[in-house]
Amino acid sequence: MSRLGGYLLRKEHGWRWWLSVLFCTGLLSTALFHNRGMQAPIWTVPYLSGAANYSLGAGWRVSPKDVDLFKRLPTKERWSHRFSKTERGLVQYGAHDVGFVYVCLVARTIFPFLGDLRAIQVLNWMVHLACCAGILLLLDRSHHRWLFIVLYAANPVIVYLATFPYYYFWQILPSFALAWLVLRPGRVTWGAGIIALFLMAAGVAIRPSTLPVVLLTVAYLLLHKRNAVTLACAVATVVVILLIPKANKMFFFTAYVGLGAYPNPENLSLSDESGYARYKQTRGTELEFDFGGNYYDSATRRDLNGVLKHAFLDFAREHPVLLLRNAFLNTGLAFGGGYFVGLPYLALAVCAVAGWGFAILLWIYGRKVWVLATLSSVAGFVAYYPPVPVYMLGGYVFVVLALLSVGGRLRSCRPLPSMHPASVAYEGAGKPSDE
Repeated sequence: MSRLGGYLLRKEHGWRWWLSVLFCTGLLSTALFHNRGMQAPIWTVPYLSGAANYSLGAGWRVSPKDVDLFKRLPTKERWSHRFSKTERGLVQYGAHDVGFVYVCLVARTIFPFLGDLRAIQVLNWMVHLACCAGILLLLDRSHHRWLFIVLYAANPVIVYLATFPYYYFWQILPSFALAWLVLRPGRVTWGAGIIALFLMAAGVAIRPSTLPVVLLTVAYLLLHKRNAVTLACAVATVVVILLIPKANKMFFFTAYVGLGAYPNPENLSLSDESGYARYKQTRGTELEFDFGGNYYDSATRRDLNGVLKHAFLDFAREHPVLLLRNAFLNTGLAFGGGYFVGLPYLALAVCAVAGWGFAILLWIYGRKVWVLATLSSVAGFVAYYPPVPVYMLGGYVFVVLALLSVGGRLRSCRPLPSMHPASVAYEGAGKPSDE
């Protein structure tokens, strides 16, 4: 057993060996723990139908017949169903951000032999492994690499979340760009800058709540790795973000629903139904979610957001302490594993306090970059909505890297031995980075 442990922790293993380990462990974990669920058809089909009917310059077009067809399919057949292009009966759709349509388009193009949902799931898995490989090869100690594989890359919880065929997974792109740039030694090259720009732009287009991570990445580059590349990357990032089309988000709908995460005098629960019920109570109107229903009308959505804005502000005036409590617990849970629906309030409070302790410990011992990175990954919602696991995918990688840094300072490393034969004698001893 000691010989096996010694072999696994040898520093001489090259990059091919580590990528093989990552692939095999990731494949095994995915086979055992991949997600077998899917989002409801009314939310999923607009993306799938939009990808099938994509035409350059035509906008986001959806076939209402696709929604009805998909609803009638048994769950097993939904995984293998592939939407077909049609030119009749298409309607414009704009209730959500369009970025994920392009992910669906890429998935169905790469995997024409798979159903649309299965193609997305496989693409998610491939991108997950690719991002993990980029981080793994920058860790300079064998036990750090093993811990990263166990705690993140092949972690059943992470794999389960990453293989859910919806846009939640893609919030990892800006997070991995930031982690990669922090761990990467030396100056930022044009190639690295272009990769980082693509990851950040794609992340914001698919999941706009990742914008704080992007802004922190730009700030980090300008403060710690400033050169012509990072200046160009910063300018290009701002321009691209401004050009990305954005849907009309219902901020106060999400904020009002978030009030139900913890015990409250109005007995709200953490469910969209709380917001819909308040709207019906106020307006006397039942929201219709079938495609073409009043929910998709821009005026109705603005009215829904307005009603819940008044409800949220009334709650804030009457119970300001509860809002502060929620923000405190939400922020602590971002460092303490996330908010799991169904856990008792006391358990959530304990995890939140432990999370705050972990964050303070990191700050005291100089791991400020991981504290700021984790905060940025939830900054778009944590003040009013709990960090549920599907919203934490972009933050878990920072938490894991922060955890590894507690036992021994994470350091950027030179290329692994098999990449450059002349570095075999180096054996992984790297110069500490500035984080």
